[in-house]
Amino acid sequence: MAFDRLLSGYKAKACVISVDILPDDHYGNIRIVAGNKPHCDDMLATMHKGFIPGSPYEEYFPQNKNSEDFCYRYCF
Repeated sequence: MAFDRLLSGYKAKACVISVDILPDDHYGNIRIVAGNKPHCDDMLATMHKGFIPGSPYEEYFPQNKNSEDFCYRYCF
């Protein structure tokens, strides 16, 4: 998919999240697969490392089971 093109239309920070769905209908890895320029710039400024597409979300955001559940329910 052309995530970079999609995200370039957003002025605010935006990213695309992927959720692995396991055979038992639970979720596995949650990853940030793409981010727009404001997202990438913020990650560099706050985390002092560049954004790497496909990284586990918890490398850039605090791990939160409520957020994980939300991603799973609305991506499934």
